Amino acid sequence: MIPESPENAQTEAFLQEMLRSQVRLAAWIQSLTGDSSLTDDLLQETNLILWRKSADFRPGTNFFAWASRIAFRQVKDYRKRENRKPLIFSDELLDRLAVTMQTRFEQSPLEERVQQLRICLGQLPHHQYQMLRQRYEEDRPLKELSRNSGRSENALAAALYRIRLVLLHCLEQQLAHSEGKAHG
Repeated sequence: MIPESPENAQTEAFLQEMLRSQVRLAAWIQSLTGDSSLTDDLLQETNLILWRKSADFRPGTNFFAWASRIAFRQVKDYRKRENRKPLIFSDELLDRLAVTMQTRFEQSPLEERVQQLRICLGQLPHHQYQMLRQRYEEDRPLKELSRNSGRSENALAAALYRIRLVLLHCLEQQLAHSEGKAHG
């Protein structure tokens, strides 16, 4: 039997943390971009950087906090590269959203957040839920949704933005309610 080297143990610990965090990182990036295909691309970029910096990771530290900072940097870098496209969020709002969402992601288990999101989605009017489902679950482009609905792409982007704000507000209420239960 070959003894395990410290390097192998650290690499294994890193890989376990990285794999364990994939769903949370994807949800984190999605919360900042609102675009599922972009989320996939940015998650891959983030994973490459995490792997390159794996020697910097120390087992026992907060892996998600470290990884989410790298993911946030990837989102900001993407926004700089694509600055000629209209932005859904301003840089200031993105920074504020990142701080809020970072706190929420660290404080609440993912399963609880998913359940809370389902509750919030269930409270949306049917047409808003369908718009979200078509855009994000079915990954249909705004151009196609615009053509099918007779609304401009800008009007649909604005409507989706408002729906995401409603969901964010609902999630914050759900979290406050569940935190009140935990402390009460």
